[in-house]
Amino acid sequence: KVHRGLIVNSNGLERHVLVRTFSEDLIEAGLGERLEAATKVAALLAGQRGFGHGYRMESTRPPHVACDYIPGRSLAQLIEKTKHEQIPLGVDHALSVLQGVAQAILQLHGKGLSHGMLSPHSVWVSFEGATNLLDAPYAAQIHPLLNRAPLASAALKPYRPTTQVSPLHQDLYALGALLYELLTLEKLPASTHLAEALGKATLKAAQDDGPIPSEILDLLKRLLLLDRPFESPSAFNGELERVLYDGDYSPTTFNMAFFMHTLFREENEQDNQAMKADQAADFTPFLQEEPTKR
Repeated sequence: KVHRGLIVNSNGLERHVLVRTFSEDLIEAGLGERLEAATKVAALLAGQRGFGHGYRMESTRPPHVACDYIPGRSLAQLIEKTKHEQIPLGVDHALSVLQGVAQAILQLHGKGLSHGMLSPHSVWVSFEGATNLLDAPYAAQIHPLLNRAPLASAALKPYRPTTQVSPLHQDLYALGALLYELLTLEKLPASTHLAEALGKATLKAAQDDGPIPSEILDLLKRLLLLDRPFESPSAFNGELERVLYDGDYSPTTFNMAFFMHTLFREENEQDNQAMKADQAADFTPFLQEEPTKR
């Protein structure tokens, strides 16, 4: 889960942060001992768009990660809210999310890194319409623990192919699974039923019974390794740009921001009120025993 947290000092509130906590089975699998290694990846990604900034890896019990505060919600929350409120998620919005996540994935691979466990819980969508891969610095540290974390492994199953594939194809498969879910509001079925599912898929997220447009369907098939898997990041990027800019779509950050403000209007207002209350709160009880504690 991602929470709004804060850092305090002797003068009171210093700043707000986002705090990622982890499931109990990942903690039991030994995540706390691996977080320190993630600081090296965070340093490599510092200053890059599409990721969080100011990471602090805390191996305390329970272990957690903090980064600079970005008003928004996870993609998992966005999808769930869309279902609950029955507010159409247009194709343009789905492609806007795809574009942001894809660029972050391409940046990772450009630095010789990979993600390995991309899911809607990885993606943070700001109220201004931008996407960030918040777990990019520490995803590689979680990946080896999945064999000992059955709950986390089961949750990630729709985003992982059943056969062993390259790190690039693993990330692109997960990206395809995200796009499928954004278009249909359904999780990707097992690999053995993929072709059948794609043949029947409709744009349920847009409240449309029509089929997925052919150029997007072709992209999905390639991402999901059903047809001509992309041989390199550049090959994928070229096809992505063709779909985004040569078709009838106009995914923009502005349109995504409008959608986010419509979907999470009440939550955004509540967040703002709570943050203002934090500025006036008295944090001295937390600092009395250890005046230098932050």
